[in-house]
Amino acid sequence: MIINKSELSEKLKNLKSVKNVPFEIGGVQGVLYKDGDLYANNCAIAIRTVLFDDECPDETFVIPMDAIAFIEKLPNEDVEITAGKNHEVTVKCGKIKGKFPGLDPKLFPATSDENICTSANIRLAAKDVEQLVGQIMYACPEKASKPIFQGILFDGNGNGINVVACDGYRIAVNKISTTQQINVVIPREAMQKVLSVIDTENDLLIKTEKKQVIISTGDYTVYARLIDGEYINYKQAFPKDSVATFYVNKKLLADCLARSIICYGNDKGACGILRGKKGESVITISNRSKINTFEENITLDSILAADIEIGFNSKYMIEAVKASKAEDIILQFSSALSPLLVCDGQLRQMVLPMRLERGGTANA
Repeated sequence: MIINKSELSEKLKNLKSVKNVPFEIGGVQGVLYKDGDLYANNCAIAIRTVLFDDECPDETFVIPMDAIAFIEKLPNEDVEITAGKNHEVTVKCGKIKGKFPGLDPKLFPATSDENICTSANIRLAAKDVEQLVGQIMYACPEKASKPIFQGILFDGNGNGINVVACDGYRIAVNKISTTQQINVVIPREAMQKVLSVIDTENDLLIKTEKKQVIISTGDYTVYARLIDGEYINYKQAFPKDSVATFYVNKKLLADCLARSIICYGNDKGACGILRGKKGESVITISNRSKINTFEENITLDSILAADIEIGFNSKYMIEAVKASKAEDIILQFSSALSPLLVCDGQLRQMVLPMRLERGGTANA
């Protein structure tokens, strides 16, 4: 195989970033080249990318990780890669040459979307998926008490597709305008890989079968097992009514929350309190740690319709505020025991309250 180093290196970089990519036998890891394509597979997710559009070398071999690192350091010229005895891989670039122990391609996990009978096959604007999924990804955890929360829900019944993330403490929902139908939970790792290689100039195609999802974008195709289980009824989780709805400048609120976290001294456990009085146009953000006390007022453009007092996790709150793209966001308060809603018209987010102790401090 002979190819320009820059084109090869870029695609190898995208494939090797899959965790534990792609497989390990006898201490050798690597990326498979076969039939003009490159493959990475860690048996949880896999990714394929087109390397040669037209005629391609009739070769099959695994490019080991050391060889990939070697290729990245080569000058921007043509690179020749060949496989020899015992699957040894040789990389040449001008007068530069390196040899590396390889892996039998037959031991590489198979990746194929042939003969897939799909129950859903939808096409979406890639730029919409990148923006809307990217906004809610913060609420999809790497580890969760329920495996179903470690994925992004695509829920569409013909009246738009809701894209949902939830970690048990907060929910974030965005909506894609389409009449197409789908209901699958795509693993977080697979969705992150899609976002890292997404071709925003074209459409994104999602195919699903009973146990697998296949997502194609540009030259890349990502494969993953669907997550089993029933997703939370996110629609019922959102409070139906609120006693106070008001706009807050996003930057003012985000900066205030950042200062409160610094003062608390622990971004993971910072407990904040939001207060406001009926008939006034001011809200107060405060917290109290064993060492420091913080309090700051934010002026509103409207008058509060009810008294407000609610505790919240400051880290969760600031992530919800920053996820919005709007200059002004909407806060909806129902009660001290109901979730606080953070909205911007398109994106809807819910942050569970924290219990307030006597004396007005928030308790996890």
